Amino acid sequence: MLRGVELVTALSGPLVLASFTTGVIVQDQAVRRLRSADARALAVTAATLAVSLTVWTAVDALAPGSSEFTQSSGVGFLSSQVLRVWESLALWAGAAVTVGTMVRVVRGHERRLGLGGTGLAPAAGLALLYVPLIGLPTTVAWAVIRPRSPDRIWATAATIISAVGAAWVFSVLDPANPWGLVHGPETALWAAVLGGALLARLAADQ
Repeated sequence: MLRGVELVTALSGPLVLASFTTGVIVQDQAVRRLRSADARALAVTAATLAVSLTVWTAVDALAPGSSEFTQSSGVGFLSSQVLRVWESLALWAGAAVTVGTMVRVVRGHERRLGLGGTGLAPAAGLALLYVPLIGLPTTVAWAVIRPRSPDRIWATAATIISAVGAAWVFSVLDPANPWGLVHGPETALWAAVLGGALLARLAADQ
């Protein structure tokens, strides 16, 4: 019988897939029920954070482990900045929900998937929660620069790229976050994957 980290390993794929599906459903319901773009952004951000924190709590309960090594996610395990399994899955579940919100179920004669939201609001929420030294200045800079930029798409793209670059720099410098997770290989990888998804969604609007 699977226990602890072994059980979490077996469930990690279904958890991420379920998180993505949740994102699709939340985006679909937000578009159908909420007319305000700000209200939709707030709703999908709240849902993303709720799923991520729920995964954190559930995995923490399932995989207490017997030592620091067995608790680690395994990504960058030779580094002193490795994440615990519940921290890791909370990050990736949040990213999966965010990607899910970029997709929308289009109703017609045949249901199909179309473009949903930009994913920017839930991604910013995750960054503020888990890597505030990146999330806070990036969110403030984007909020200030984007309305004043002659090309808002390029301004947004530059902000995303800057955040991904900062994640990699911080994985080397390892500054202490006031809250959230330690900067390291996995947070840098997570930022790169999520940033790539955001840029791909942004390019779809061109």
